[in-house]
Amino acid sequence: MGIMRKYLLLPLLVGMASVSADAQIDLTCKLKHERTIQYESVLVRVHLVNNSGKPIDLADPDSDVHFQFDIEQIPGITLAQTRPLMFTGSALVLPRGKLDVSVDVLASYDFRQTGPYTLMARLDIGDKTITSGKMFLDVVPGFEIDKVGATLPDNPGSSRTYILKTLHRDRSERLFVRIDDEMTDQSLGLLELGSIVRLFTPVVIVDAEAQLHVLHQSGPDRFIHSVVTPDGKPVMREPYASEINRIRMEEKEDGQVVIKGGRLMTANPEELPVEVPVSKPIPPEEQAVPLK
Repeated sequence: MGIMRKYLLLPLLVGMASVSADAQIDLTCKLKHERTIQYESVLVRVHLVNNSGKPIDLADPDSDVHFQFDIEQIPGITLAQTRPLMFTGSALVLPRGKLDVSVDVLASYDFRQTGPYTLMARLDIGDKTITSGKMFLDVVPGFEIDKVGATLPDNPGSSRTYILKTLHRDRSERLFVRIDDEMTDQSLGLLELGSIVRLFTPVVIVDAEAQLHVLHQSGPDRFIHSVVTPDGKPVMREPYASEINRIRMEEKEDGQVVIKGGRLMTANPEELPVEVPVSKPIPPEEQAVPLK
């Protein structure tokens, strides 16, 4: 009877050893936003606890470690990875160490289609696989409030379309600008300009250099003047204090854009929403994606 019990317990002990080995590595992930506007970065925070006794580098293509995301566009459409994952910092975690790093999944997977998605991180180490819990993402088109075209002064054959859109998220409304190259059928980037109060209709002007100027209300008696280049790079963000019926944005005869009726303020993080570039400036041949 003792021998039989020993053999019956053996598979159970082996199973417990396997679970214990997997438990040496803990992987959890969380989306920064569960609702994003089309073309916005899909930021995932990766938390990894490594008690395996050896270093783990999520970004090393030559090791036996392979980190990726299993992504489905409901219903049942799997997204293929198109580029290596780009982490915001080092992806190396030493033995008995912890890792907290973010990754923009949009740069490696095609999220251009609106709709619901499910994401799950997967870490393969040799013949072992560790997964995170499922994450749920909803990509929405946003609400278009304005659109303006611009011809590039140094290349009359090229043009840009600036599209202002809003998205309600985290109990506030956010303002975005998307830059499209209509001639090549590409989107060059998306920038978030901050929170918006709809009591004041945003004003847009394209200057002589084809840069977009946007004046919008960000709070009670608070306004933001933003400038964006035709390549989707943020140039300037000026905060102003004024009243709705006083502040205005005008273009002078020499093409210079000025703000009148407002007092320029210093950028105080406690007074102003944080501007977050949604897309990092990347060469057009790498960043541009076809419009859908």
